[in-house]
Amino acid sequence: MGAPHHLFDITIPKVSKWARSPKYPLTDRLFQVLYKQQAGRRLPRSHIVSEKLCDDVLQRLSPYLLRNRPTDIVDLLPGDGLLSSKVNDFLKPRQHLLFEYQLPLYGDMLNELAAKNPCYKVIEIQNNWVNEDRWDAIFAEHLPMPPPNTADGVINDSLLVLANLTYYVPKGSHFTPSREWAHFMSKALKRLQFHRYGMTRILALMPSEEGHLVIPRTVFDRKRPALVTEATSKVAFNVANSTDAGAWTRLRTWDLVTKSATRVAERTAEQNVKGITGRENPRILMAPESADPGKKPTPYVPRVRHEWQQKYVELSELIKQREAELKASGAVPGKDKKMTALRQHYKRLEVQLNQDNRRWFGRIQLTEKQGEIDELEKELARAAANSQTDRQTLTELDSKLASMREDWAKLREELDYVVHDRADLYIDEMRAALRTGSLDNAVLLWDRRPFEPLHIKYDEIYPIGTPCSMIYFEPSRDSPLVKTLESMERGQEKHDLMDLAEEILSVVGMRNTLSVNEFLNALFPERPINDIVKAVPGLAALASKRLKKDFDSSVEASSPVSNPGQPTDPVYTYQENVDYDLSDVRIRSVPILVLWDLILEYSKWPAKATSTRRINTVLGGSMTDYQAAVFSFDFKAGKAAGKVNVL
Repeated sequence: MGAPHHLFDITIPKVSKWARSPKYPLTDRLFQVLYKQQAGRRLPRSHIVSEKLCDDVLQRLSPYLLRNRPTDIVDLLPGDGLLSSKVNDFLKPRQHLLFEYQLPLYGDMLNELAAKNPCYKVIEIQNNWVNEDRWDAIFAEHLPMPPPNTADGVINDSLLVLANLTYYVPKGSHFTPSREWAHFMSKALKRLQFHRYGMTRILALMPSEEGHLVIPRTVFDRKRPALVTEATSKVAFNVANSTDAGAWTRLRTWDLVTKSATRVAERTAEQNVKGITGRENPRILMAPESADPGKKPTPYVPRVRHEWQQKYVELSELIKQREAELKASGAVPGKDKKMTALRQHYKRLEVQLNQDNRRWFGRIQLTEKQGEIDELEKELARAAANSQTDRQTLTELDSKLASMREDWAKLREELDYVVHDRADLYIDEMRAALRTGSLDNAVLLWDRRPFEPLHIKYDEIYPIGTPCSMIYFEPSRDSPLVKTLESMERGQEKHDLMDLAEEILSVVGMRNTLSVNEFLNALFPERPINDIVKAVPGLAALASKRLKKDFDSSVEASSPVSNPGQPTDPVYTYQENVDYDLSDVRIRSVPILVLWDLILEYSKWPAKATSTRRINTVLGGSMTDYQAAVFSFDFKAGKAAGKVNVL
């Protein structure tokens, strides 16, 4: 028996996570290995057991993998080896290195796989494999040199990395799968680990909740793993995903969810990407309308359905069924205890549904009105940059904006405080997705996805019940961050800039609700906001705009300032006759290119912090013990040979 999913139009059977399936013979062997040896001690790694899923994923990725076909594969924690064998058959590499630290569990399966093809090599590694010191030795022995014309020091097309990041993570552990992904990206910029010949392509399996931190579907989850992925990727997307009710479904408006999905469908058609039968994503369900809107009726707001709202729908059906039963039996509904209990529960949920709808209505009002203000500010920016615009037109635009801001603030005060925080998030989502008017320029990689993820069925992952995501990544040589670092000679200056970028992006991820004003005041204390916008013109598009009080005297001097190669639309440039304010813009909605320009500007700031740890403190971040040790200690070979750099 199964039950409908409360969020998606799909029924998921209730089965034991150890249930074996005749469709997938591999589940029998994994049951013997995992259940008998690990049950009761720790949660085992997740494994793909469906050959069809592997085939469909490779079909979808074929345009990416067959363009500059990899000749070598580094396979991290292959486990049962099913995906490994499928990728090997597809790419036919010269070498396929299987790195596994649980050979007592998986050794027999991997050795059987290796016996089928001499290109396989099974290599045992330590369980702290992310910080494995043996990578140089491993490459020297197994991958001493990439094939000619496949690696230029920036991109290494010869190597594909497969990684299963679904392993058990002890409570409180620093290296969660998403953090290890961020570690991969960091090593890519530093040309370390398996990126020593250049940045490589990666295909990784990880728990869906961790995958949402790598390719977030809302700016709420835009943490360090997402930021470093945005900064280094040519393409990065979810190639396949289980059905999961992640928090993202409650953190986006229905309008944005549908607009994003519509644009993806258009991209898929434009690229002539063929659908794969049976891999369509289940339809997301909409919240129900209330049968009785109560004493304060509010227009219905479309939104994603919650579990308790599904219960409201189910209770409505149960009441109808009970009424029919009572009518057939001739019983009096008012004296039926079961009917009374059903109606009481139904009424409580109806009150909650009405309150939820009212709050959503207030949030949508604030979001839409802020969108109107943002659009009028663009109009003001263009008018202020046009020498043909007369004073009266500019003054009227500025006054209208002031009035709209006042009305918005008044509306906010009238609404329940519970509405405010979520409204700020919806405003950030709107700005991050549609600031330029096109989802193709959205801040989140999710909104720029080339197609929808393939649907992973509940029993194609073993043990059953852990939602998983498959993420594909290709590095970019045209990324401004990558190009800047490549233009620098290897040395302390380059090292310091990479550390600075990592630390600032880390703090942005941890404190992503900071206003941009607060962030800039921490980085550049006492430096005027206008001065910073002039130095980093990308901020102009994000900022609230007002005419300067003396704008007449600065009109003639108002030639827009923009970054080389950036759009010359006045919206995206600095103007002398405009005052900029970023106090109502949260840092989580700022594009990665603007963040990078800020990092470069800070690196030139005479009063910048002199150590990474100090930068972290200035920005109000927090370091793990591991990070503090790395940044504070200069490690050298030999026992106690290092020295403390900073305290």
